[in-house]
Amino acid sequence: IWNPDYLATGQENRFVVDPLLGWTPPSTPGNILGIVSDTAYNPDFSKPSLLFYGDSFVYGAMLVPVPQRIPQLLDEFLSYYSVYNYGVSAFGVDQIFLRFRETHSAFQNPLIFFGILTEDMDRSILNVHSAPKPRFSLQNGELDLLNTPIPSDSSKWYAHNPVAINSYFLALVRRIYENLDGGVDRQSEKKMINRKILEAVVEEARKHDLTIVFVIFYGTRELKKEGWREIFLKDLFEELGVPYIYDPRQQIVRLTGEELLAGTRGAKMLIVNEYEFGMLKNKTSLSDDELLAQPKITIITLGEQGSRIYVEDQVLQIPVVPPLRLVEPTGVGDAYRGGV
Repeated sequence: IWNPDYLATGQENRFVVDPLLGWTPPSTPGNILGIVSDTAYNPDFSKPSLLFYGDSFVYGAMLVPVPQRIPQLLDEFLSYYSVYNYGVSAFGVDQIFLRFRETHSAFQNPLIFFGILTEDMDRSILNVHSAPKPRFSLQNGELDLLNTPIPSDSSKWYAHNPVAINSYFLALVRRIYENLDGGVDRQSEKKMINRKILEAVVEEARKHDLTIVFVIFYGTRELKKEGWREIFLKDLFEELGVPYIYDPRQQIVRLTGEELLAGTRGAKMLIVNEYEFGMLKNKTSLSDDELLAQPKITIITLGEQGSRIYVEDQVLQIPVVPPLRLVEPTGVGDAYRGGV
């Protein structure tokens, strides 16, 4: 049976009930912002800031020590900036938006990193995801926030809002089914709600003249096959005028020429290796110049020869960094993409 005291991951002191967001790291005298931090700090609001928002992909895996998580590493390396990790495990797109909207105004013109795991879109239509959470509905085409305030005693919330599935077994069966069919259950509802939420995110950023960067994370299945969520996000960002980086990765073998062209046309940057660039030309029947004219920037990685960057009328040849010792080259190209 669902445990009303189960909060996100069930680990004490990791999260506390938040009346608006559902759960967040606790605010303490040493962590007044309630962010991911294992040491006391005094925030410097006058310094240029990078704010990270997202779910566990931003918050960080529990087995990874806090100082080794990406926002914390950036805070160490970027002395000119203060980096704050506002990620929270198990959040949906709706909760990520609310946390962004409620916290960014404390900083002066921060740079925003908004991380979305594609499955976070599914969470936006849920009343419960490990614990009670807020949810948006649409009223006359506008977002209407439900389920708040969330009481500190979760059992009271469950008493008035009983869950539809009353056993972990049935929940598991449903989850397996959704994985097999690509998560298409209630797909139109997920699209409508997440469209309005992401429109609100972009509107909030533009209203306050904030630079916002969306980072999309994929589950294992979508690394191999382009799913409806990726197509939806790509089309929506293009419609909203949000620049994105297009990396067709292993999917390039399965995608048609028209599908690949749709990705390159709306992208600010295309990044592929030399072999993938050749496949793009073959599948789209475009010449080098025609293909390079699609995005504003194209990066082609060349293995031990480095990489080549095409931007406007310039061609930049980037050499490799000589390794101190060759151990295992697997993942070097992925690390390059991650750096971009």
